[in-house]
Amino acid sequence: MAQSIEEVETWVGRRLPEPYRTFLEGHEDDLPVGPLVVLYGRACIVELNEANQSKTYCPQCITIGNDSGGREILLALNNGKLGLVDAGSMNPADACPLADDFDAWLAAGCDLRDPPEMPHPDRIDVYLQRPPADGLKGLLRILKLLDLNVPVSEYRGILANTPYRLARDVDYLPYSWRCAEYNLTDPCLSASKVDQPGSGVPLVPRAPVPPPPPGLDLL
Repeated sequence: MAQSIEEVETWVGRRLPEPYRTFLEGHEDDLPVGPLVVLYGRACIVELNEANQSKTYCPQCITIGNDSGGREILLALNNGKLGLVDAGSMNPADACPLADDFDAWLAAGCDLRDPPEMPHPDRIDVYLQRPPADGLKGLLRILKLLDLNVPVSEYRGILANTPYRLARDVDYLPYSWRCAEYNLTDPCLSASKVDQPGSGVPLVPRAPVPPPPPGLDLL
């Protein structure tokens, strides 16, 4: 059932901050923005805030939309700032800030500030491009790092015949992380698409654990 802006504000318990109030007043139905964001219209915003228990978990905010993937967009009622939070939390302290101004954020396409994913194949070959700086000792460390079982009789042949394929058709992520880690001190490893030695694949280190999000400013 469609609700007026006044009915929505009665449920919220206060006047909504501008410019979001003007937006909601003009949108009864949900508004998709881009491939992910859905902004709630007046017809369902109260129902969805009740479902997410906004008054219990984020009483100084309401959720005004989602990312089509389990995260809710919070609006701080005191200052109109926006944040993105996991729907299982709904705690503003866990939210990643999105914008200070709703109109500017909407005009920019509702950017969720997610880092772009780097394209990569699921499977790769790993090559030793040149002998490690410390020769056989380095090769032993590489084989251990990559969990490779190579007969001792082949060690000298590997070092003498670089570039040498050490591993074929292995998972990209774990082997990319390990090779990138080794290359920090001795850049002698590379990767390519499976059976395509001329099609190099970037080695990406394991991402560091991000700091906790700063939380949504409610003041």
